[in-house]
Amino acid sequence: MLAATTFLLPACSRQDNNGSAQGGSDDPASSVTGGAVDGATVPQPPGSPMKYQQAPVTDISAFFNTNNPTAFWSRSVDLAGVTVQQVFKDGHFIVVGSDKEHALPVQMSELHPETKPGQKVDLTGVDDPTGHDKSQWNVRPEEQQILAQHSIFIQARSIKTSAQ
Repeated sequence: MLAATTFLLPACSRQDNNGSAQGGSDDPASSVTGGAVDGATVPQPPGSPMKYQQAPVTDISAFFNTNNPTAFWSRSVDLAGVTVQQVFKDGHFIVVGSDKEHALPVQMSELHPETKPGQKVDLTGVDDPTGHDKSQWNVRPEEQQILAQHSIFIQARSIKTSAQ
């Protein structure tokens, strides 16, 4: 075992003039940053920004004014003053929007027993797909039917009663 260790040592390190072993490379071009530290000198990658890098959706009507709501998947959401249409029995889901036909389910990360239908809330989160199998959600069958009407939902990061 000792022979193998001494045999591999030259392959894994280099020695300077005084005989001490050092890791790394003499080639400055092999640097991960390519010499740029501040990020400003590194060009942006080609193409449009990733969805999570885009500005958050701030108007819930954007989800209903499109033929492809799945295009919003992984997009940040920052909604202010949206109306709670329904609170699921388990308390982990609410439905928010201007009316029942223009509303989205929201999965809350923690219980908010103070949240009631008709109340206005501010919330931040991420838009995610509901998936094809709505039985994966641990909610009552009538609530699964509500989820079945939607291809997207909002995974809330924060929710609070609106000042509006």
